[in-house]
Amino acid sequence: MAGGAALGPDTKFALVRYERDGSLDASFKGDGTVITNYTPYDDGAYSVAIDPDGRIVAAGLAGNGGPRARFGAIRYLANGALDTTFGGDGKVGTDLTPHFDSAWGVAVQADGSVVCSGTAGLGGSNPSFAVLRYRP
Repeated sequence: MAGGAALGPDTKFALVRYERDGSLDASFKGDGTVITNYTPYDDGAYSVAIDPDGRIVAAGLAGNGGPRARFGAIRYLANGALDTTFGGDGKVGTDLTPHFDSAWGVAVQADGSVVCSGTAGLGGSNPSFAVLRYRP
């Protein structure tokens, strides 16, 4: 499985799942791909993790070009559908600073917590490394 999206006009989170032979896995959203519009602005998945239950978490940037770029995470069920038990609609976002914030890495802990790491405050006077933990 690969996650990612290049930034451009209204980019989105995109995931693809392949079979062992390299063909697209049709059990994943019917055609092996899922594209999710997080905000009406530029979004992009930079990292993916899979939890023990087969749920997929993609983390990255949400809302670049809008009021604020922030950490964004989306959790999908194993079949590619949004997991609405995560944030109520499958999406969580955290605005850390008034500048550019973005998750670059994601991991799922044994208790189901989602941990995202990345940058906060790029473009400001004090950019920093940031780590967030979303509890199950």
